[in-house]
Amino acid sequence: MILEHALLPVKPGEEAGFESAFAEAKAIIAGMPGFLRLTLSRCLERPNTYLLLVEWDRLVDHTEGFCGSPQYQEWRRRCGKTVTTPGLAWLRALTWFQALTAVTHSSRLVMSIPRSSSVSVITSPSVDFGWNSDD
Repeated sequence: MILEHALLPVKPGEEAGFESAFAEAKAIIAGMPGFLRLTLSRCLERPNTYLLLVEWDRLVDHTEGFCGSPQYQEWRRRCGKTVTTPGLAWLRALTWFQALTAVTHSSRLVMSIPRSSSVSVITSPSVDFGWNSDD
């Protein structure tokens, strides 16, 4: 299982439009082969920033299957006009307790990864998914 992490900065003032468009467009992602589930969260400190987490069966289900499909172009048409360039990362999931222990301490989140665990993070800051194009 692969977890796609997309940090979506939305143009200020376009938050309601993005949320409405995403509510309609999420069915596009959900209908793709390899899709498992998704969550969309809104940042409390920066209300125009959203975190999209999508679980895929395999990395290629997202990178080739979804991003290479006509459905992706439709998803971009609906949601992409309100989003500036997203930050993307793909993570290979381990079980939660194997990968990460999180505790709060003095209003800070402290995270530790056990030495016996390994976490695979695949980032792609240079991949152009066409978010800034006008087509």
